[in-house]
Amino acid sequence: MPEVGPGGVAVLVSQWLLISISAAIIAARLWLRVVVQRRRLWASDILMFLAWLASVATAASDIVFFRMGALEPHIDTFLRQYEGNVEDVILILKLFWISFIPFYLTFYLCKAALLATFLQLFPRFMKRRRLALWCVACYTAVCFVVSILYLTTGCLPVERNWSIGEDACPTEFTGTSFRLAWALHFSSDVFIFALPWMILHEIQMKRTMKAGIYCTFLLGLLNLTICVVRFATIQGAGSDQSVPLSLVDLWSSLDCNITLVIACLPSLRPYFRSRRTLMGPSDRYAGGKYGGGSTSVRKSAAPAPGGMSKRGFESLDEERGAGALSPTPPGSMGGVMRTTTIHVHREPSVLSDITPGGNSWLQDEREKSDIELVAVKKPTAAREEV
Repeated sequence: MPEVGPGGVAVLVSQWLLISISAAIIAARLWLRVVVQRRRLWASDILMFLAWLASVATAASDIVFFRMGALEPHIDTFLRQYEGNVEDVILILKLFWISFIPFYLTFYLCKAALLATFLQLFPRFMKRRRLALWCVACYTAVCFVVSILYLTTGCLPVERNWSIGEDACPTEFTGTSFRLAWALHFSSDVFIFALPWMILHEIQMKRTMKAGIYCTFLLGLLNLTICVVRFATIQGAGSDQSVPLSLVDLWSSLDCNITLVIACLPSLRPYFRSRRTLMGPSDRYAGGKYGGGSTSVRKSAAPAPGGMSKRGFESLDEERGAGALSPTPPGSMGGVMRTTTIHVHREPSVLSDITPGGNSWLQDEREKSDIELVAVKKPTAAREEV
């Protein structure tokens, strides 16, 4: 008994739902970047938008298939039970072949957007890890080129791909093209998925950021699972190749559009960071941590921007009275005042190796990145003078 597919309605609803979610995330990102922050678009922004356009182009072909009746539950990938004329069959086969190009573009543009985000995450002093990142980027680019070249030049002339006569491309070519493209796509996905684990244990992050990263990785595992199911659905068919076209289309659209959503998720990070910035750093110390104590900052002769001296040090005067932490007023009788000068060298952060100039303590520089990082575990220089 031939397998029955989900039908065209289920395919289109799931497809456009994920596309709409991606569109909302990308629109929020572009609004923040262009309108709020008034900055130019980054490479990851452009790549995400192009991936979304490619996904829309792929979904548009499914609308045509649905209107022509090719996504009915009983119709297989060879259109054997399709109730249409020869011209309709040729048109469907032609659109099916053409739709592979934006389909592959969506996959690999999403991978490129994630790799561009990883370039912000991997600091420059971790040379081996950045070398591994660039190796994965080159491998991903080669996978895309090989997939497109084999699709377009594996069976020439191109018209044979949608021919229904004796000159049509052999069935072996279709199977080889699918297996090759899937293997390259899946292997590059695994490499990209493994990259952040090389550095996450090296970076101190807040719990909320860790939770967001782990949720993103859970979606990545879900996407890899769907990719395997898609391969098993097509490859594990019977000898008659009676796989419903709508079922293949459903798994392919889920694989494609979940990848798009995952690539867009890091764009939401600046919204959570800007919400905390509105509170201001002084709110954190309102009332004093030690019961109303006060800490004053003594300015140097030539302070650098952000209260830093030219050498990257700050001078902090902590003045304590006999009965409280506030300084003893000058001229009081019997008062004892102790002045402690501490020279604190701020720890360099990962972001200082990423942003030009290395001044990662400026808020303007922090807002440029999709990834918020704190200090890397490095020695702290400090000395106390009494």
